[in-house]
Amino acid sequence: MIHCVYNTEPTTFFVRPLQRTAKSPLDRSKLIYLVQFKSDLQQREIYAYTHSIKHIGSETNKSDYLYSEITFKQVTTKAAQDVYQGKIHLLPAGFWYYVIYEVYFPEGITIDWEFEPFSLLRPGYAPINGNNDFDAWEEVGPEPDAGNKGQLGVIVEEGKLQVKRTPTQVTYTQHTQTQDNYIYND
Repeated sequence: MIHCVYNTEPTTFFVRPLQRTAKSPLDRSKLIYLVQFKSDLQQREIYAYTHSIKHIGSETNKSDYLYSEITFKQVTTKAAQDVYQGKIHLLPAGFWYYVIYEVYFPEGITIDWEFEPFSLLRPGYAPINGNNDFDAWEEVGPEPDAGNKGQLGVIVEEGKLQVKRTPTQVTYTQHTQTQDNYIYND
């Protein structure tokens, strides 16, 4: 089980990806992870692409790496969440179930388009959930070839994440004694 403290940066996971064989090589520069988080308490779902990935293994230029270190940014409001920027809001504290998907971009996550680097982690090109759905293209003007869209791949890992709050983040209000006992938590 992975543990993290609410609103601390960074939130890091260590993932053991599928080992690739010589018959199924995969260029890691064209791969990113989409993670689904689901709260046990509220059944709230969050999807986010990793903010950063660091592959660690025996040979850095081959796809036989041992594991990946993936990082997310925690934000303090639901409105600040961003699936494409790896920004997540993990409240309520408690247990979250997570599923990590591979997303493969045939031409790479960043392509040259109109003579400039262009990130495909944006609406219309990167799946936003485990159903391989895409947000609509929102930008004005021409868009890159649809063949550059990310392709949702296999589930790499599933598990539980425990989100804790620090003691200073929990406050109590004293209540005058009555017949009942109350604990107030904001």
